[in-house]
Amino acid sequence: MVNGKPTPCEKELHHNDRVMFGSASLFVLHHPVELENMKKDGVKLEEITYGLSTDGNRGELWVQHGQEQRPVQK
Repeated sequence: MVNGKPTPCEKELHHNDRVMFGSASLFVLHHPVELENMKKDGVKLEEITYGLSTDGNRGELWVQHGQEQRPVQK
C-alpha cells in the first residue's frame, strides 16, 4: 500500500510517501534531493507524525479501502 491505498503495480514514490508492507511495517520515504527542491519551490510540507498514520486515539493503523477507511486487522 502506498499512502493508504492498494498499489497493484509499479508506482513512483516521492518525499513523505507512506509505504506499508504487510499489516505491521509502515515506512515513510525521505528523499533529500526532492525535499530540498520542494523547499526551494516554496511547497508547504506536511510533517509526518505517528498520528498521521493512525487514528490518533487508539493507536490503530488505518488504511483506505475503496471509499472508506478501516483499521488494519492485526
